[in-house]
Amino acid sequence: MSDLKYHNDHYKLVNLQNAFQIHLDTYNNRWQRYLELEPAIYEEPQARLNSDAMDCISLSFHAQNAEKGLEGVPIMRFGLDLLHAHYNLVSNPGQRHIFTLKEHVFRLEGRAEHRSIMVDDWLLQLSLALCLRDADAVELICRCEEDWLEYPDAFDFALLKFVRNIFVQDADQTVLLREVMEKSGPEHVDEFRAPYVNQLFLPYLDVWVAVLSNDAAHYQRAIHKAIELHYKFYNDPPEGAVTWGGDVALLISAVAGLAYDKHGWQVPDTPYLPKWLIYKEFEEG
Repeated sequence: MSDLKYHNDHYKLVNLQNAFQIHLDTYNNRWQRYLELEPAIYEEPQARLNSDAMDCISLSFHAQNAEKGLEGVPIMRFGLDLLHAHYNLVSNPGQRHIFTLKEHVFRLEGRAEHRSIMVDDWLLQLSLALCLRDADAVELICRCEEDWLEYPDAFDFALLKFVRNIFVQDADQTVLLREVMEKSGPEHVDEFRAPYVNQLFLPYLDVWVAVLSNDAAHYQRAIHKAIELHYKFYNDPPEGAVTWGGDVALLISAVAGLAYDKHGWQVPDTPYLPKWLIYKEFEEG
């Protein structure tokens, strides 16, 4: 029995399931309107593909909370469809890109002005692609450059470079990790950002380090510590924190999925780490 705590365990399951159904109905009605009833609304969606993908991630978290995680898989996959389109467009400004959303074909020109993204959202998007084992989406999302980041600090730049370069052969991760650690101090991270860095991002990086170094014992220590600090952060979140982002530890789940695929390493029992996602049970049948 796991001793890991969960910050949302005080909600009744029936209430979470009702909430998920309301959000799901809203999602279905919205996309029916955009693509079928009033398609003119979504003729030029370049500026909103990114945010619409984030909405899909949020809804999939509601599904997980309602113990209907597998019902969220088509929504997660659609979120990746949106991200495929978004990153193809913003990484190729001026070029026309043809893509399909729910069997509706779009022919749009890429625009560089839609590149801006917070590093927090970029990590969630990359983690979604990793969890669903979508290598093409991982490659596209890793096209993100430092100058795409919105409201960045030195730590954000270092974090982006370290994580992005995990997927680049021959990258010197030791140097990049050292840079992240150097930029995580109070001289680089302000008071508002410090809880994110210390309780979310640094523990996440430690899980990566364990996987990259093939150290099973380190991995178990790191993943337990990361979940404990994830709980601490979201149980009493800083003012302005996007609280739905804590319902699932998607960043940790993504690394755990890679650890499972590569080594067969297991994860502790906690709602923060959906085993059906980490162990690829969504591919069964």
